[in-house]
Amino acid sequence: MASKLEWRRKMIISGPRIEFREYMYSKRERYAKLAPEEEIEKEIIDEISEKERGEEPPKDSTAIYRAKSEFRRLIFSNAWAYKNNRNKRIPPLFLTLTFTDNIVDIKKANREFSKFIQRFNDFLFKSKKMQLKHVTVPQFQERGAVHYHCVFFNMPYIEKKVYTTIRKIWNRGKFIKLEKVYTAQGIFNYLSRYMMKDFLDGRLFSKKRYFSSRSLLRPLILRDDIAIEILMRQIIPQYTTLKHEGVYPSDYCGNIEFKNFELKFNVRLEDLELSPYVRKQLEDLVSNQKTIAL
Repeated sequence: MASKLEWRRKMIISGPRIEFREYMYSKRERYAKLAPEEEIEKEIIDEISEKERGEEPPKDSTAIYRAKSEFRRLIFSNAWAYKNNRNKRIPPLFLTLTFTDNIVDIKKANREFSKFIQRFNDFLFKSKKMQLKHVTVPQFQERGAVHYHCVFFNMPYIEKKVYTTIRKIWNRGKFIKLEKVYTAQGIFNYLSRYMMKDFLDGRLFSKKRYFSSRSLLRPLILRDDIAIEILMRQIIPQYTTLKHEGVYPSDYCGNIEFKNFELKFNVRLEDLELSPYVRKQLEDLVSNQKTIAL
């Protein structure tokens, strides 16, 4: 496997979504374009330090595009990723929660929502340990009150009086809405619409645009050339549909070729027969990210 400074290709695997990127220049060559050889190490240290400091980029179009891309990958990584006790994949569900009271204080609303998530988890899993997987986007209604758009990825089946049960656990408003989900793209389209509105809402400045469970699956970033080549030859042609492709220029990276694929029939890579080498590379990535095993 090439070092982090030498790689030119990578795959970002988010559930059934596979993004392929091929760069004109390696990372070392990119650093060399900007700084002499002796400054490369300093550039790397500075980059890591900035990331560790958690400094946010300005809220420009590039930052918004990056946020949407990360949000999409999070959705695709978790939709239909979890199984019930019969080994069947659990379909995600949408839930909309509103307050009867005109609560306009986002901090107060978020505290009430956090309490609901804990109570809902305790009811569903009969445990204080947080097992419920969700992504939630807050939004202000026209009257100014806060409400929440949630998607639950592993919500067990509630046998009786679903709406009555959820209303009782929520206990802050009578209006709730529960909907089935049919595609990961549908989840992204629905939630990102509200998230993009939040970027323009001054009341959410410096606040979280969305909440998510801490233990959600994250996209796998594969940089091993051999594994990428095997996937491009054996898996991509047979099991995926090409969604987008093209080349875009970058002063820093040179031309970047991109191809976005989606696995057919809503399957995931772990459902397919992979070569031992590819499976080992993916298992290592999964282990490092502390996500579910392949």
